[in-house]
Parts: sequence; C-alpha cells; structure tokens
Amino acid sequence: MYRRLLFIAICLAFIVSLEYYFNNQKATEIDNHTNSNNVENSPEIKYTVDSGRANSSDQISQLSKMLEQNQRKLGELLTHIKLLEEDNKSIHSDIEQLQSQTDSYSLSTEQVSDNSKEDTSAKADTLALFYDVFEREIEDEDWSVVATAKLNHALQTLTTSVEGAQIDQVACQSTVCFASYELPSKDALQQSVSLVGNNLGWESKAYTEYNILPTGEVAVESFYMRENTDFPGSVTDVIE
Repeated sequence: MYRRLLFIAICLAFIVSLEYYFNNQKATEIDNHTNSNNVENSPEIKYTVDSGRANSSDQISQLSKMLEQNQRKLGELLTHIKLLEEDNKSIHSDIEQLQSQTDSYSLSTEQVSDNSKEDTSAKADTLALFYDVFEREIEDEDWSVVATAKLNHALQTLTTSVEGAQIDQVACQSTVCFASYELPSKDALQQSVSLVGNNLGWESKAYTEYNILPTGEVAVESFYMRENTDFPGSVTDVIE
C-alpha cells in the first residue's frame, strides 16, 4: 500500500512538471514569433503580444506555486510513509513477542497439566492400594479397639483446636487404621495432620491425601500403620 501511494505521488509530480515545461515552451514560442515579425510599431498587435506574455507569465507563476505545493505535499507524504513503515515494523515486532510469549505459556500450561495428571493418577493408585490392604485385613479385635479409641481421641483434639473441623470415619483392622475428616480450609491442613500424629498415642507411619472441595473445604483421608509396622510392600513400591 505504501509503494502504491509513493508511485501516485511521483506520477503527480511528473504531470505537473510536464505542464510547467509545455507552458514554458509555449511562452517561448510566442516571444520568438513576435520578434521575427517585427511588429512592435503596430499598437494592436503589440497589445496582443503583451497580453499573451502577461497571461503566460501568470500561468508560469501559478504552475511554479503548484509545483512547490506538490513538492511540499510529496515530502510530507514520504515522511508519513516512512513513519507508517516504522510503525509497521514495531507492530510486527510486538506480534512476534506476543506469539513467543503465547507459545511459551502454552508449553508451560501443557507441562503443568501433564504433571497434574501424573500426580492425580499416582495419588489415586496409592489410595487404592491402601484401601485394598485395609479391606483385605482380618480385624485384630484386641488391637483394633484400643487403636480406634486412641485415633478418635486424636481427632477430637483436632476438632477442639481447629474450628470447623469434622470427623467422618474412623476404623482399624489388624495393622492399619483409616480416618477421614474435613477441614474448613487448606490453611489448617498442616496443623491438623501434625495434631493427629502427635496425639495418636503410638509411633506410626502415616500416609495422608487431601482434596479441595468446591466449597473451599478440604477432605482428608489418612492411613496409620500399627506400631513397628512398615507400609505394605505394594504401597512402598508406589511411594518410593
């Protein structure tokens, strides 16, 4: 588009120059014709020649002014075209930067999404293994009753210390206990896990997972191993 405007401006200047040239030639021919006929002594002819000279001079003056105006406009047009070209370069540069940032953001988003999927899958697998072990175990009534009471006491400490905390389920088998509870927010998660572990009443390896609910509350699921008991082999392979 800029080249087309420049071409039009050059054509316009060329046409004006041609008009100026031909009118100047016409005036020269009139002067030469007058001198060759030697008719200065005829008043009527002299008046006609003088009038022609005057008209030609006026036309040349007007054409000169038009040429100057068109040259000035041409200069302004060229300056404007140069500014537009610089703006165009700047716009292209901005577009390239935005495209680069967008590509980088898209790549970063994909990586986060992939990592999130992997983490979610790993959590689901680990929980499934713990649930499987828990459900397959045969209850050791002597240990189960005592362990359930201690775990309930630890969770009661949690509900007393953390406002809005609620106990959902507590159960123990022969080597593992399960507890699920809800917290008012994620801010209370670390404190809650520590409170339950410190008040459990026995040294235990524990595994905890949580999910943030649409309400902003946090659903927690924890498995606690019997004292001096390691995680089941199937679970240890996944965790490690």
